[in-house]
Amino acid sequence: MTEKGLAENLILSYFTELNNKLGVTPGYLHTDQGGEFDSTTFQNALVSQGFSLERGPLHSPQTNGVAECFNQTLLTKISCLLAQYNIPICYWNEAPMHASFLFNHLPHKFLDMRSPNDILFGKKLTIQPVFSLTKIMPFGVKVLIKKEYPASKTNTTNQAMKALTFEPYSEALRFLDTATGKIKVSQDYAQVKSETSVMLWKNPSLLPTSKNQVNVLTIPLPTLTTFNSPILQVSDTSTNQDNQMVNPAGPSE
Repeated sequence: MTEKGLAENLILSYFTELNNKLGVTPGYLHTDQGGEFDSTTFQNALVSQGFSLERGPLHSPQTNGVAECFNQTLLTKISCLLAQYNIPICYWNEAPMHASFLFNHLPHKFLDMRSPNDILFGKKLTIQPVFSLTKIMPFGVKVLIKKEYPASKTNTTNQAMKALTFEPYSEALRFLDTATGKIKVSQDYAQVKSETSVMLWKNPSLLPTSKNQVNVLTIPLPTLTTFNSPILQVSDTSTNQDNQMVNPAGPSE
C-alpha cells in the first residue's frame, strides 16, 4: 500500500477473500477518525455487505488500544530488521511483510503456543500457502542465488544477495541484489555459512507448552571441612514425593 487512499479497497477485498475461501465474515470494523474511512462509497459498501462501522473519537488512541499496541510492536520489529543487516530504508516495505509473516506463523504464549494463522484458519483452506518453517531465512542474511543465464562456462553460476521475505502466494523468496538494487524472486538459494551461525528454527517438540514444566534442579551446598558436604536435589513431584539428601560418600553402614 503506497498511500492511505488504498486502504478502503484493500479492506473490502480482504473481507471478500475471507468469505470466498473460508466462509467467515467479520461483523464489525472498528477504526479511528482517519480520513481514509470517510468516503461515502466505502461506508455504503460496508452497509451493503452487512458490516457495522465503529469509529472512535478524535485524538483518542486509547479506544484502539489493541491496534495501537500491535502497530508499535510491528514498527519495533521493522526497525530491528532493517538495522540488523543494514538494509536501505528505501526497501522499508519488505520488512513489514517479513515481520507480519513471522507474527502470523510462529506460536505465541498468549495463544497457548499456537499461531494466529492456526487460530484463524485451523486445518481448513488457507489464504496463504502452508509454508514450512524450515525454509524461513533471517531477514537480510547473505545467500547465494543461482544465475539464470551464466555469461560463460568459466564464470561463477552463483550471485551473492540478501534474503528479504516470502513472495506473496508462493513458497519462493524475495532477495535484494545489493549491486543493482533490484529485487529477485527465486527458490534456488543457499545460505552463506559463517562462524556465527544463527538458529533458524526450533523443533516443534522442543517448544514450551502451556503447562508449567518442572525440571530437575541440582544445587550444590558450600563445602565444609568438618564433614562431607551433602547435595540437595529438588525433583519434580511426579518422580519423587519428597526432597532427598544424598551423601556423596555413599550410604553409611
